[in-house]
Amino acid sequence: MAKLSKWLGASIITCLFLIGCGGGGSITPPPPPTPPPPPPVTDIWKDVKAAIDASSVADIRLMVGDGGGVVFSYEKGSFPAESQYFLASSSKLLSGATIFRLVENGTLSLDSRAADIIPWWTSDSTDARSQVTLEHLLSFTSGFNDAPISTSCITDATTSMGACAQEFYNAGIGTVPGDAYYYGPAHLQIAGHMAELATGMSYAEIFQAEIVDVLGLSNNTVFAFPSTTNPRASGGAQSTPEDYAKFLRALLAAEIVTDINTFTQDRTGNVVFGFRPGAAGATSRDWHYGLGFWRQCDIPNWNNTCDDNIVISSGGAFGWRPWIDFNNNYFGQIAMEVTSGTHGAAALQRQLQPLIVTALANR
Repeated sequence: MAKLSKWLGASIITCLFLIGCGGGGSITPPPPPTPPPPPPVTDIWKDVKAAIDASSVADIRLMVGDGGGVVFSYEKGSFPAESQYFLASSSKLLSGATIFRLVENGTLSLDSRAADIIPWWTSDSTDARSQVTLEHLLSFTSGFNDAPISTSCITDATTSMGACAQEFYNAGIGTVPGDAYYYGPAHLQIAGHMAELATGMSYAEIFQAEIVDVLGLSNNTVFAFPSTTNPRASGGAQSTPEDYAKFLRALLAAEIVTDINTFTQDRTGNVVFGFRPGAAGATSRDWHYGLGFWRQCDIPNWNNTCDDNIVISSGGAFGWRPWIDFNNNYFGQIAMEVTSGTHGAAALQRQLQPLIVTALANR
């Protein structure tokens, strides 16, 4: 009897283990092992974000993109992408592209002389002003060397661009056209008036037609300071981070300017640099100039490697800082509006450039 009980107990245990007795029950396999957790996702932009976060400026937006559009946008504090801000000297790149489009469509040429376009301009060959060309004006080598912080007509909302250009003309030139570079507002104000006379449109209308309408930008991108009748071609534009990024994308993709090689050419290889503003980041690194923008090269003395590595920028007094690196095929834009104190945008750009190149390579 004890043997029977022992046999029955063992059978019951075996039956339970096999999950079911009689009726042909099957063995249930053990559950599969738990897979290991996925590796942590690496943020390729973490170093870029850290550099922005370390800035003393509270409100910044950085946008990075390629020919297809923005690939990275980062906001520190509050700096909405669709809000309008003053660009200050970041307007210069807009003006350079606007007027160069008139060169590409044959309305003007870089060799066009102010004397050939403007009725009151002297054509007397003994007057050096008669030799001023559009290229001289766009490259800031015209000899009209008014200082950037000027109390001239450049801030007068009641006058016209033509009258302002004539005021600069009447003040005379300080250097022979083509001999020296001086950063200042007179050059582009005169070039803007040449564009007005060549097209029969106001400068604000030319910008609207050649840039805003072509790229489908918002109504927040305008040349209206100090007024639409006398817009400061070197510093009177307003825009949004979103709109300016669209402009940079089109410029990088050779859509808004088709002959990008001619447009980006260094125009100051054989000139004396009379004045380059320290705030632009150009003084300690021998940056050169193109047609309304800096040709950057971050070494003490310009050499052949600078000619081959095309990086252009157009920093503004309030910290707005767009640049295009054609060799690495990307654009960057630091957007801020600092109206008092320092912003350090030039140094921040230099810090960000290699970090951005690394991040883009790891996409």
